[in-house]
Amino acid sequence: MTTQEILNSLKTSDFLQHSNIPLGYTPGLPIPAMRGKSSCLVVPMLKYKITGEVDHTMVFPPRFVVTATADKAAVVAFEDLKYDNRFKLIDFDSPVGVFRHAEIRHLTKQEYEEARAELYGVIDMKLKALDGGCDFDEMDTMKFSRLYSMLLEPAVKPFYKAIDKDFVAAYVQ
Repeated sequence: MTTQEILNSLKTSDFLQHSNIPLGYTPGLPIPAMRGKSSCLVVPMLKYKITGEVDHTMVFPPRFVVTATADKAAVVAFEDLKYDNRFKLIDFDSPVGVFRHAEIRHLTKQEYEEARAELYGVIDMKLKALDGGCDFDEMDTMKFSRLYSMLLEPAVKPFYKAIDKDFVAAYVQ
């Protein structure tokens, strides 16, 4: 499955529909990872609140983390960060930033969607590489890092670091 297919599948997942995720949460940028012998996407779930002002959509911290297998989008882990001691001082009902941050503010909606689609394509390559199905060379790594760093909201970067510090250290500037 592609990254986009996995994210779409999560929206209709029986598991997630019967979980305690309140309405309004949406997948953030997924993190490719190995869990046991399976390549997976670790998907922080966060919410946005439109304010009516351009470039001032409120971004809230990721509260839930869903891990799904890359081959079938089967949910293999679910975390509510509200109950994780690392996040005990976080108010998940208060915004931490705004969308669109400075690095992407110059992009049109179409350009932003194209950049996100390009990132998802590189994530697809990374997942195949994790499964041993293709190489992921230095140029791929640089492209992945550039796109991920550009698209990740700076306000949620500390949360991503807490979720997977090795990933952030390797790929997020």
